[in-house]
Amino acid sequence: MASVALEIYMLGRQRLLYRDRELFLNLRKGWALLGWLLVSPDQRGDRSRLAGTLWAEASEDRARRCLNTTMWRLREVMRSAGVDPDAVFDTCGDSVAIRSDAPVISDVGTFDAMTRGLPALSDDEAAHRRLAEAIAIYRGDFLVSHDDDWVMLVRENLRARYIKAQEDLLQHHLGASQWMQAIDVGRQLLENDPLLEHVHRTLIQCHGALGERTAARRQFEACARLLRVELDADPMPETVLALNAAVSTHALPSVAERLADATRDRTATEIQMALKHLMLAQSILQRVCRQPDDNEAEPEA
Repeated sequence: MASVALEIYMLGRQRLLYRDRELFLNLRKGWALLGWLLVSPDQRGDRSRLAGTLWAEASEDRARRCLNTTMWRLREVMRSAGVDPDAVFDTCGDSVAIRSDAPVISDVGTFDAMTRGLPALSDDEAAHRRLAEAIAIYRGDFLVSHDDDWVMLVRENLRARYIKAQEDLLQHHLGASQWMQAIDVGRQLLENDPLLEHVHRTLIQCHGALGERTAARRQFEACARLLRVELDADPMPETVLALNAAVSTHALPSVAERLADATRDRTATEIQMALKHLMLAQSILQRVCRQPDDNEAEPEA
């Protein structure tokens, strides 16, 4: 990222950098405001809607005052570091926006651009390089310290795209018989969700293709242990068959068979993620319906 730009990091540890110096932003709602503007489709927010989203517990007047105060504090943080806030924000009229020509680079914006519209099964090496770069950018969940409803929805959407990018890259490496690269991506997937049995199975097959029988057994044992402890379940028959093939002296499944398995498993993962999104939206809707009409607690500015 260019050092002359204001760098905003919201995936994982939240940071503001300018000319390689970190800006101190100890303002929870300031981070939320930046995040909302960065992930909104046109990076612009109507003041009333924005205030109502970030200060949902407050009256409309108080929410607008809190928005104005937070905006002022955020501008002061930037100004104190030598950043011209007028070059970053457009606050004219009844909206707040990050200027289209603002000297700003954000990890969430870069990740969004790099993962949007990529074909899942493309043979384009440039597309696969973009996937790998996007995966490297995603250092953690969006605004991880916030639990607002809108944040959780954005977080789950970005996380689902991160997992899909990993699944697509894994499938590419399998199709190209790039076993070591597939193992690296599979391990990253398991760091995010250790219970993805189909990924354990893929790693077992990769170790088998490399002749690493001991590693294949260890991967199976790790999978079986996790399933037993977390789900009180045994590995699927397909996983047992993958282990038997990996440690036997007979021919392993062909690349086409492994790729077909990966495609089927990825579809199952996408269905699971869609159900998770639906359950999260239902939970948020239930909380909103139960929320009292008037809460007089003083909101954070």
